[in-house]
This record gives sequence, structure tokens and C-alpha cells, in this order.
Amino acid sequence: MALWFFRMTPKGTMIVDDYGFVGWPEKTKAVNDFIRIAEPPIDALGYRSYHVYTGLAGNWPIPAEKSNVLIRAGDLSDERVVQDVIRKMKAVLADGKRPDVFPNVSDLTAG
Repeated sequence: MALWFFRMTPKGTMIVDDYGFVGWPEKTKAVNDFIRIAEPPIDALGYRSYHVYTGLAGNWPIPAEKSNVLIRAGDLSDERVVQDVIRKMKAVLADGKRPDVFPNVSDLTAG
């Protein structure tokens, strides 16, 4: 998310699928972390919820709440704000809790 967010044009929209799905709690946490950290340059947030029936209980479908998260980029021209967000993301990633999510932190500043 960090790589693509900083490549978006102002008012560009990123869509994250499967937010809140019980099968992928790490995805929900990653999106929440990103939104918390990248709040200053985020212009708007939106959610679209729906139910999915997994069929895991044989003939009885189990509802699982899922959402799409829409994140609209704001003004990314203030380099201080962008660098602050990158610094905070690197700190979260460096704590060792999520090495599988973003293995190469230096990619945040590439390109």
C-alpha cells in the first residue's frame, strides 16, 4: 500500500479488497496501520460492506462480513509530510512483527 499510495495522483483512489474478512485478520490490521500512519496525506476514506457465504459448514452457509476500503490521496507535494509517513512506516515494519508484509523497507523511497 505504501509503495502505490505515494505514486498516486492527488484525488487518485486506492481500493483494498477483503477488509474485515475473518480469514485474513492480518490484512485488516495492515490496512488499519496504514490508514493511521498515512492519515495526513489521505484526503478521504470510504467503505463498502457486503456478506460472503463461505460454505464451510456443509450445506449451511456461514456469513462473513467483508468490505472494500477506498482511500483517496490528498496533496502529496509536501515532502516533509511524505517523509514523516515513510519514517513511521519504516518504524512499524522494523519492529519485526510483519517481515512478510514488506520485506524490503528501502522500496518505500524508490522511484
